[in-house]
Amino acid sequence: MLLAVDVGNTNLTIGLYEADQLTSHWRLATDHNRMPDEYGLQILGLLTHAGRNPADLNGVSLASVVPPLTSRVIRACHEYLKQEPLVVDTGVKTGVRIRYDDPKTVGADRVCDAAAVMRFYGGPACIIDFGTATTFNAVTKDGDYLGGAITAGINLAA
Repeated sequence: MLLAVDVGNTNLTIGLYEADQLTSHWRLATDHNRMPDEYGLQILGLLTHAGRNPADLNGVSLASVVPPLTSRVIRACHEYLKQEPLVVDTGVKTGVRIRYDDPKTVGADRVCDAAAVMRFYGGPACIIDFGTATTFNAVTKDGDYLGGAITAGINLAA
């Protein structure tokens, strides 16, 4: 099983996958004061609620747009799950080439969006992600991520 963790500005979205099937998923409030032990205990509790335990995991993937929390979640994975998470960023081989002036400034959420769209639909594509911020992203038919725009999310704009 794969535990997928998305650390966003508003929520942590956590999913448990068996092969390509999402079997359980949860949303937790993003809290900048939460410590690695708190994340670890919360994740253990969620796994237990799903009838699973850390030994059932084959891996953990982590995408984060909140750098101060990334290291805390990584430590929680080490200490409570005994897993080294795959941290998604622009250096991870996704099949999408980042053709942006400074690739390191492209957030993990945008990398994941582009990789998912290419995997499930192919390109060319305009990807719109409605989160805390609304992002617009362009991917060519060959899988080149060209960039995009970020604007206020629906709640903030309202």
